[in-house]
Amino acid sequence: MSTPEHYQGQQFDVLDFIEDQNLGFVEGNIVKYLCRYKKKSAPLPDLKKAAHYLELLIKREERCKENTNIESEIEGQVWASSATNAEPNCDPKTIHMST
Repeated sequence: MSTPEHYQGQQFDVLDFIEDQNLGFVEGNIVKYLCRYKKKSAPLPDLKKAAHYLELLIKREERCKENTNIESEIEGQVWASSATNAEPNCDPKTIHMST
C-alpha cells in the first residue's frame, strides 16, 4: 500500500507514532488530522475533524472527572450505573464517542 501524499516527507510515520504512544481511536484521530492538515489543499476540514475529536476527548474526560468526584463522595458505597447516569468508559483505548 502506498503512503498518501499528505503523509509523505515526515520524519516519522503517523501510524507508528500513534501505536508507539498507545493512543486510542479518538486521540489517534486528533494526531492524524493535526499532522496532515498543512499538506492538504483545503486544510480546514482536517482542522475541524481534529477539533471534533478533541471535543469528544474533553467531554469524555469531564464525565470521568465527574464520576471520580461522585465516587469519592460516596465512601463505602458501590457505584451503581443506571440507564440515566451510566458511568462513562474512561479507558482511552476504547471508542466511546457519545455526546
